[in-house]
Amino acid sequence: MSEETKQANPCILVIFGATGDLTGRKLMPAIYNLGKDGLLPTSFACVGFARRPKTHEEFRKEMGEDVDQFSRTKPLDAPFWEHFQQSLFYHQAAFDDDDGYKKLRVFLDKLDAEHGTKGNRIFYLSVQPKFFPVIVKKLKTHGLIYNPQESAEKFSNVIIEKPFGRDSSSAEKLQHEIEESLHESQIYRIDHYLGKETVQNILVFRLANSIFESLWNNKHIDHIQITVAESISIIGINY
Repeated sequence: MSEETKQANPCILVIFGATGDLTGRKLMPAIYNLGKDGLLPTSFACVGFARRPKTHEEFRKEMGEDVDQFSRTKPLDAPFWEHFQQSLFYHQAAFDDDDGYKKLRVFLDKLDAEHGTKGNRIFYLSVQPKFFPVIVKKLKTHGLIYNPQESAEKFSNVIIEKPFGRDSSSAEKLQHEIEESLHESQIYRIDHYLGKETVQNILVFRLANSIFESLWNNKHIDHIQITVAESISIIGINY
């Protein structure tokens, strides 16, 4: 482990849409394994933000069950989880509720004092794309997003999950809406489907074979469509 990894910046991770399928199947197991591998900051907290009423204890219990089922490392390390779950919290509010963001800011300030997270924030938007602009604007309005040019001592970044628009025009519209509140350096876009083996294999096949280099490009290919038939049901996805 490098010295840089050991000194990872303290922060609070806020997951919007924390009661959804993605959080239980992917995000929380990944965070748990990062913690087990010593790759999380020493000063760290994770807050689930969603609309369903839930206590911290209920949220921790549900996340523990999900990690036990979906983690790449099994069985669940009970002693580590008992310690780790103390850094998990839940905040109930609607995505467009101003009062909810006011209370979130107060709660995060409280966690800063208790966990030494120094005001650093990462907001993970695991929600339907229609909520992206709403959440980002509310975060900015209520002082949860900092101007990076004015706040060198702490950071606030946003991770946008799932398709960034349905086509070029909708992607451009979304980009325009979020850049009103965020600097480009604060935005991280991720679509986990681009990491599927099917997509990765196409890229490797194309780039590793020079015979296709002059043919597999935008001059000869208009677009590529890939259908991934999932064997599991995906909850709460509506694009």
